Amino acid sequence: MSPRNIIFIPGWKWEGSFVPTDCEQTFKILNNNFNNHGPCTFDSYFLNYPTGFLRKRVLINYRFPPQIGERNLIENARLLLNELRDLFFTYVLFCYQNKPDHDRNITSLKEIRKPKNYRKVFPQIQNELKSFKIILIGHSAGGLLIRQAFIESEETNNVDKIIMRQYVVHSTLIASPSVGVNPQNMTLMGVPLGEVFKVIEINNNRYFSQQLKQLIIDSNFLTNLNNKWSNLSPKPIVRCIYAAQDQLGITPIRPYGNCIVDPNFVTIESCNHNSILNQEKAALEVCRHIIQFMTDVQFC
Repeated sequence: MSPRNIIFIPGWKWEGSFVPTDCEQTFKILNNNFNNHGPCTFDSYFLNYPTGFLRKRVLINYRFPPQIGERNLIENARLLLNELRDLFFTYVLFCYQNKPDHDRNITSLKEIRKPKNYRKVFPQIQNELKSFKIILIGHSAGGLLIRQAFIESEETNNVDKIIMRQYVVHSTLIASPSVGVNPQNMTLMGVPLGEVFKVIEINNNRYFSQQLKQLIIDSNFLTNLNNKWSNLSPKPIVRCIYAAQDQLGITPIRPYGNCIVDPNFVTIESCNHNSILNQEKAALEVCRHIIQFMTDVQFC
């Protein structure tokens, strides 16, 4: 397995981000351009737990089975941390089992994740861990999950903080609503405006669109996230890419000034919130920037 990993976290969809769809074009271009023409190879993943709202059960075996309704963004950020933890310990176990004198009792993720075991193993694979790196790429609400995952990891004293601070070397947030979305613009996501604020009834069960509420400008979620983010020190390495014609009105700057997250943000012309990923010209431009960021942080 490769020590270099790129993880793409899709954004909110009415039926949930259970397939790559809009993200597929960008990630295909990124894989082809960097793996075929770049200085190294990497493993790449889509995460398929739901950022979005699911109206019916789907008969697919997901790692995190979709539930009718949705998890809120904080819960999904914790799932992201769990995924990163599994990825990290899978690599740790792989490296350790290649040691001729490894402990034959440490043979599974369950075993390697026990503190007494990984504290024993880490000193033996220090050289291998130097090459382990993760890049996170999040579109729209997926970018908020990345930022929230950093906050969640800071509030723990376990291996999550080590992973996020030492091994996540760069994060790219594409059209991510760092300061929120105007509820009126959410209709352009295919969401009836009334659904943003009311309980949704499905098969006699009632659900509330928690994530949409969290995406609204100055929501409690975004206020807490931005306040905690401003206090992070040192700041994680993050680059924001925006669409010049984003129909959701997503901007790096509040109407009354004040840049958030990345003062050196990039804007892609002639594309909107979705076409920044699925329009070939825009996707190529996004990938060009991501590859430059990967080079800047010495991903290879």
